[in-house]
Amino acid sequence: GKMQGGIISAAIDNVVGTLSMLVGPPSVTRTAEVKYINEIDAKLDFIYVTATFLGQKKNFLYFDAKVGSQDGHVIYAKSKFTNWIFA
Repeated sequence: GKMQGGIISAAIDNVVGTLSMLVGPPSVTRTAEVKYINEIDAKLDFIYVTATFLGQKKNFLYFDAKVGSQDGHVIYAKSKFTNWIFA
């Protein structure tokens, strides 16, 4: 079978959420856009999620993230996140 899109989104959200705690004040996901590029076989042992902090503007933090194979040659999904600083 194939990995369900919601599980992929949750994995990305977990990585972005952890990064957000390291780079800024407490925040929550405001918007998340995920573009699925290649199917992920459910038998795959690992997916690799990497997130990049793009910056802060007023009460918003901006991130890019991608899901790929271990060697980075296959990209399964790309995403853009905006987090809202609530404190």
